Amino acid sequence: MKMTLGDKVVIFVATICGLVLLFSGVYSKTQSGICATVWFDGKKFGDFQLSKDQIIKIKNGIKLEIKNKKIRVLENTCSQKLCIHQGWASNPGATIICIPNKLVINVVGENKKYDALSQ
Repeated sequence: MKMTLGDKVVIFVATICGLVLLFSGVYSKTQSGICATVWFDGKKFGDFQLSKDQIIKIKNGIKLEIKNKKIRVLENTCSQKLCIHQGWASNPGATIICIPNKLVINVVGENKKYDALSQ
């Protein structure tokens, strides 16, 4: 069976459309808008994109660090510093909590790694 010019055009257009859809899907997943919502003393302190590296200063000597699309508590004045030892959070649904300073950090985004955890 011989391919005609029309067949070649259809295959070419279909290939281009497929590549555009493929790469637009990959791009949208890497730029999915994952951010961290920070609550301090019962009030919303702010929403911060994890795609922008920065240091966030909060009251009472608390500092957060966003780096490489992850967030952590960099400095804190609480006695046991458990929030610092929790390390980096990057997956939607992850939470860092400091009870003495009433600090809660929630990572929010489209793709949760876990729906629920049980022990």
